[in-house]
Amino acid sequence: MYAKTIQDIIYEKLQREIRIERVIEQEQDRYISNLEIPSGIALNPAFRENLFVILVALATKTPTIVVGRPGSSKTLAMATVQANLSSASKNKKLTQMRFADFFVVSFQCSKLTTAELIQRRWNFAVSFLERLNQLPNEVARAPNRRESVAPSPKNVVLALDEVGLAEQSKFRPLKVLHQLLEDEKREIAFIGLRCFENEPIGLHQVVQPNKEQLEQTATKIISPSENKEIHPELSGKIPKIAAFYDAVMTDHTDSPFKFDFFGYRDFYALSSYLKFCLDTRKVFNKELVIEAVMRNFGGLTKAQTESFLFPKISNYLLENSEKLDLTEIWKRFSPLHLIRDNIQQTRSEERPPTFEMRNIMLITESPFMWKILFDSGIASLDFTEVIFGSRFAGDADSSLYLYRTIEKVRNIMSTGRLCILLKLEKLYESLYDVLNQRYQAVDGQKYCRICLGGESVRCRIAKNFRCVVVVSSQEAHHNE
Repeated sequence: MYAKTIQDIIYEKLQREIRIERVIEQEQDRYISNLEIPSGIALNPAFRENLFVILVALATKTPTIVVGRPGSSKTLAMATVQANLSSASKNKKLTQMRFADFFVVSFQCSKLTTAELIQRRWNFAVSFLERLNQLPNEVARAPNRRESVAPSPKNVVLALDEVGLAEQSKFRPLKVLHQLLEDEKREIAFIGLRCFENEPIGLHQVVQPNKEQLEQTATKIISPSENKEIHPELSGKIPKIAAFYDAVMTDHTDSPFKFDFFGYRDFYALSSYLKFCLDTRKVFNKELVIEAVMRNFGGLTKAQTESFLFPKISNYLLENSEKLDLTEIWKRFSPLHLIRDNIQQTRSEERPPTFEMRNIMLITESPFMWKILFDSGIASLDFTEVIFGSRFAGDADSSLYLYRTIEKVRNIMSTGRLCILLKLEKLYESLYDVLNQRYQAVDGQKYCRICLGGESVRCRIAKNFRCVVVVSSQEAHHNE
């Protein structure tokens, strides 16, 4: 609708028919073709649009909030742009296009965020830019050329992650942005990243991948490398994997929930796990497919799994819609069996360092069901720490209590132990990057950011670290 309106205006003014969508695609290609993008990442429309919007926002200093479902490449796009525009790793092609060097000042929002914390982070970004401008500008000389090349200008961007959590804060912290972003003399750029589930909102909304684009993404995830072909048995399953996921997400009639319980990350993890199993086991069969689905599309009750998930496995992933032996499946792939495999594979020395097992959400009917992990031998006192949330009223809003709890988690992360978390709802926002495994690797060592209020700390992640979050079915199965 918007594109047609623009086309009509252009035709009225210039008497020329121009396909505005094609013009935008060509402009996207002009910028994105010059970016250095890591291998294994598919340039689907959602990722392309995120990259383009962020690049334009930084170049023009237009305050922008990128909105999309979890797993729709918002954070990946921001990290890719940051890597290409960072002074230390600046993409030379972008320098030739006269893009400035950008320094990112990050802020992790939460329900505890206040306007004062955002203002303080903004002031830090402004003062950081002032210090950058005070540094001497060294004029570089181009190779094999006599003339000098002027250094790229330096800019700072304040990046607010999980803006939606700040919207839920009782302190209403985002009001301060009206004053800061409407200032005509504003010196820094601003990017916000916000997840949404089902609610329509009046902000920029990214394109969501269709079935064909899901196939393209799965192909990139499963591909061994740029120069090798995908295993033929797995290659033939890619359209079926995409069709299965599409059926899960679009079947609102039989779905046990009134919201999207699953998401893109489950699809990406399913594709990645199939590749991992084929690489390590060298065998591809229907049992592997069933295990991969049960592992990455779990969280349902037994009845919900049999009525909603199993028919889709049979119809989309098995040959000739083969019927499933339910007794055999539950015997081989029970929730405890899948949890045990996850933890054992995490601690295995044979696991490739580039592959990450997912953290675990244990959904239970009873608040004491987590003890079954010890009773079944999955967890042991030798390598497991259990952290309970406090029921004392004074601890609920206590920064000291949160800092002490976070310090416990940091120690577990660095020593590679199994961490079981219970009743720590206010802590999960600070551990957002940990739980979603948004790690950064430096010389083979993985690090992750832990945030509390306006502060963030980079923490070391041991290879064997695994986290289990225990929640009640009422919390997990209700979108509130």
